[in-house]
Amino acid sequence: MVQRMQTKMANKPDLNKDDSSVFSLKDKIDVKDVLSAQKLVNGENVFDFTCNYIFSKKSLQYGMKLEHKFLWKQQRHISDFCQSEAMDEGKNRSPSIVNFNEGAVRLLPTMPNDSRYIHATQINIPSGNFIIAQGPTEQSLIDFFRMLWQYHVLLVICLEPFTDHKTCYPYFSLKKQQVVKAMERISLETQKITETSVANLIVYEAVLMNMEIKDDSKLIKFFI
Repeated sequence: MVQRMQTKMANKPDLNKDDSSVFSLKDKIDVKDVLSAQKLVNGENVFDFTCNYIFSKKSLQYGMKLEHKFLWKQQRHISDFCQSEAMDEGKNRSPSIVNFNEGAVRLLPTMPNDSRYIHATQINIPSGNFIIAQGPTEQSLIDFFRMLWQYHVLLVICLEPFTDHKTCYPYFSLKKQQVVKAMERISLETQKITETSVANLIVYEAVLMNMEIKDDSKLIKFFI
């Protein structure tokens, strides 16, 4: 019985053996096709392949654009600060204290050659809207006044020693009825001084006058 099975197995052709005495050329091609797993996969026709490629490419490009916008929003940039530094306008106190584009205050020009840049950032939180700004320099005094006017600032808190010109240019007077002017365009007059029970806390009532405005709306009253 074993001998008869071995005889039958010996007579069975070896599909992996390249023996021309067993298969014709056509037979060998058919056998290789059967042995290829790739041949068992149904492929797309040319039309479907072209359409899928075009649409998938457009979807990929759209997805990449969305991802780029998302990453751009997550990053922080200082191009405006660097441009101001390169122009050497004297509006930044230190090259190491940068001002980010995101959330930065943008001034609205009202005169030729007005700058839109100022070293200041808006912060909007549930308790209120605030602006954090460096103490103005002599060159940026007009921009500082423009910012106070444009954003209708009601309260200015000075955190640096006002007498130190290295950290803050004197943008208001410590004496009543004294006026500080910026380029004959905007002036700030100290009208009232109130001392408080808190050490080193003095409240100044001041009026900002915009000489570009010709009616009664040219005055803004606020506190420092």
